[in-house]
Amino acid sequence: MPLGVGRLVSHGCTRMYPEHIKKLFPLVPMGASVEYIYEPAKIGFRQGRIYLSVHEDVYFKIRSMLLHVLSLLEERGVADQVNMRKVMQTVEEQNGMPVDVSGSGLTEDLAENSAPEPWQASPSN
Repeated sequence: MPLGVGRLVSHGCTRMYPEHIKKLFPLVPMGASVEYIYEPAKIGFRQGRIYLSVHEDVYFKIRSMLLHVLSLLEERGVADQVNMRKVMQTVEEQNGMPVDVSGSGLTEDLAENSAPEPWQASPSN
């Protein structure tokens, strides 16, 4: 049932698209053990960029999603390489979409949110 993929509509079934089943089936030996891991927050890397995906904690297993995500970033050694404003926004939205959170960390966040010095020309001049 392709409409059930990514949704809580069954009682423990593995929900996959038919084309993914065709690719996976020949790779898994008969009787292979399977381990399911519940992880609503995922960190990925592509072409030198850091991506964060946060889903809703539907089973209420994580006390603080923000602390959980910060811990994952620390574990992977990239906490100082992300834009913390983007991380916090992604955690708040929890829409499951991968978001590019690459940045230079807290320094970049502070620079983005700082007001111009009084002696600098304003953009409207």
